[in-house]
Amino acid sequence: MAAYLSKNGFDTLVLNFRSCSGEMNNQLRFYHSGETGDLDFVIKQTLEEKKYKELYLLGFSLGGNVVLKYVGEQGADIPIQIKKAVTISAPCHLESSAYYMNRWATRIYLNRFLRSLKNKIRIKHKMMPGRISIDGLDKIKSFHDFDNRYTGPMHGFCDAHDYYTQSSSLFYLENIKIPSLILNAKDDPFLPKECYPIEIAEKHSFLYLEMPDSGGHVGFFEGKINGIYWSERRVVEFFKDNNLCYQTRFH
Repeated sequence: MAAYLSKNGFDTLVLNFRSCSGEMNNQLRFYHSGETGDLDFVIKQTLEEKKYKELYLLGFSLGGNVVLKYVGEQGADIPIQIKKAVTISAPCHLESSAYYMNRWATRIYLNRFLRSLKNKIRIKHKMMPGRISIDGLDKIKSFHDFDNRYTGPMHGFCDAHDYYTQSSSLFYLENIKIPSLILNAKDDPFLPKECYPIEIAEKHSFLYLEMPDSGGHVGFFEGKINGIYWSERRVVEFFKDNNLCYQTRFH
């Protein structure tokens, strides 16, 4: 995506969430699905240093939820340089998404995600002995149990439910004040029906929802030799489109 944006005249800046760059961060906390403070810091730092007159936001999967939540949180106070936002395969409703991953069909993905998260907890445990416990870590078999035990309390939430409720972008969408596009494929194996905010988009002046029949989770591959994904073309089209006049699209 960065290469295609660059080819079409956009500078690109990629944000790695804490602990996701290949190097563990030094705080007890790392990242979570609703963390917008780091994004806000990077945006302000970028605008201050580079003096850009236009800035566009793009988020994939969990990053998509973060982008939508940020834009909704900012509302009318969003920096004037930020013109548009696009999210791809965003789990807008975290609680239903967490339970949806417990299905047999997605268990292989769930296990892979949990292995990564558990390894990070073990690293934190070694870095900060006495501050984080790994007792019973291997018995955790779901996102909800992990978030209830670690993600929620480590980041200031009461429990998993509190974390999901405060962090789900779905509850911030109505306050969005810049053109924002959600691309969620109908066959995305990670997204339940709650992650397709059809009714909100139909009534919204700035929110656009597109739901192609296929695309999977951050897939959207068209099989062309040049390697350009449909989602890449769609992002550039949306960023450059000065005549937005549509909202919900069913493909």
